[in-house]
Amino acid sequence: MPPLWLIIGAIVIIGLTRLVDRLILKPRGETLIVDGKAVRVSRKRDAQMLAAVISGMFIVVGVIGALVEHSVLLLLLFVLPFGGVTAWSIWQASREPDSVPTEKEIRAGKTLARGILPAFAVMVLQIGLGEAARFTDGVVSLLLYAVDFALFPVWLWLLWRFLREARRVRANSASG
Repeated sequence: MPPLWLIIGAIVIIGLTRLVDRLILKPRGETLIVDGKAVRVSRKRDAQMLAAVISGMFIVVGVIGALVEHSVLLLLLFVLPFGGVTAWSIWQASREPDSVPTEKEIRAGKTLARGILPAFAVMVLQIGLGEAARFTDGVVSLLLYAVDFALFPVWLWLLWRFLREARRVRANSASG
């Protein structure tokens, strides 16, 4: 089970993100027609800045968790990756024109969002198997850990496939 500070921090970040998205970003955005449906989209620069703020909030959660757990390793595990995402998002926002995504970019984003779902499902299954293995004993626990371990290469392959597709979509959107 994840620590309470991580669960509460993630819930707060998700809640604040939805609040900012609904009250600030969507009203500033525009409505586009994609596949016959009206879609309200945010401006590209605003979306990048929101990503920077979200990753910055996760850094704060990590620092609080490191203080609670008295762990320097935890501090590094939160600050380094989320700091990199924050810096990259701010850099991207500074380079991004203040425009809304095109219909083609929205379709590509929806395709990519559907593409990550299998990897996410396997990851959730692995978490469930790991937790179940912790609460059982003997052969059942060993089997659950074995299945969990066997699913890891599957998860890596699904993640690799998603990243390859994302790279292809990015190359196509940059050239076209």
